[in-house]
Formats: sequence, C-alpha cells, structure tokens
Amino acid sequence: MNTINNEKIKTYGELDIDEMELLDIFRVMKLSYDQARFELYSYRLNDLIEKYDNIVEMRRDAQTLFFEILEQIDKDGL
Repeated sequence: MNTINNEKIKTYGELDIDEMELLDIFRVMKLSYDQARFELYSYRLNDLIEKYDNIVEMRRDAQTLFFEILEQIDKDGL
C-alpha cells in the first residue's frame, strides 16, 4: 500500500544544482518532443492540403471537359 509522504514540495529555487539541471534536461526533452510532434502534424497537414488542392484542380478540369463535350454535342445537334 502507498504511504503519503509529508515532505514539503520544493520550488525550483529551493532545488539543489543537480536537481535543477535534471529538471532543465527534462524540460528540454519535453519541449523537443512537443516540437517534433508539431512538425509531424505540420507536415501531414501540408500533405493533406496539397492533395486536396490536386483534387480541386482535377474536379475543375473534369467540369471544363464535361461542359466542352456537352457544348460539342449540342453544336452537332445530337
């Protein structure tokens, strides 16, 4: 069973130099991890936007071709 420790929680200024250094290392690791995740999300979102733009362009081309064919059919009286 866990027992509760009644020791006071230290603030950053109350830490020993080694404890501060360790805490700083953990802080840098967390920031690096977060940065890597955000860069991955940014890459994936940019890839998605590029694919969506390609779809929009293909749709526009297909619509143009469709209306050109309809116009030609009408012109030929079919």
